[in-house]
Amino acid sequence: MGVLGHARLGITVLGQPEATGGGTGGSAVADSLGNGLDVRRFYLGDVVHLLFTVTDDVGTAVATGGYALVVRHEAGTLDDITAGVTSETVGSFVAGYAPAALGRHVATFAATGDYAGVASVIFDVDALDLAFITLDELRDYLGATSATDDDLTTALRAERAAQAQRCRIDPYTYELREALMRRVARNLAARSVPVATYTSFEGGATSTRVPSVDAELRRLEGAYRKLVCG
Repeated sequence: MGVLGHARLGITVLGQPEATGGGTGGSAVADSLGNGLDVRRFYLGDVVHLLFTVTDDVGTAVATGGYALVVRHEAGTLDDITAGVTSETVGSFVAGYAPAALGRHVATFAATGDYAGVASVIFDVDALDLAFITLDELRDYLGATSATDDDLTTALRAERAAQAQRCRIDPYTYELREALMRRVARNLAARSVPVATYTSFEGGATSTRVPSVDAELRRLEGAYRKLVCG
């Protein structure tokens, strides 16, 4: 049994950089200039450059009897892009793929012949406007609310600025998007909370408050929080 790519057949490590020698199933993904990427994340409209190498047991690039390259979307659709594969040197295969759908993709390269084997690489495709939240999307997230469009716009702008001050937001991610909408929800909830609190000794009135620490917000933004000193 031969070796396909830079990892033994059957080993797939999602997100492990190619530079470590492990790669994702022994394959690589590159940007438009052919530079290897550690983060397998693209935007709709990008061209994903898929790189595969077939080697023998000692790591020497070898020819294959045949090959196929198929990209499968998480929805189950398949794109056979074998016809677009080029091979300028023995054992090295390159193909450019322009995803037509958002979400997770897996590209699988299958070689036949004396060095037959299969390797896959997984990559994500996001919307270019991931950081753009419409009022309709915000209302869908909030559910029933009496907030007006002006209320939502004001809160969204304030919390977007607050998040940018607290977190690294380039590139913007699904976690940050979810966290931003939760920030808006907390902002709106805090508006109905009185500034002063009352106890039973002051007339028997009680009050509620929005917790200062939101565990869910910390979970979503945790990996992106900036280190603030002073």
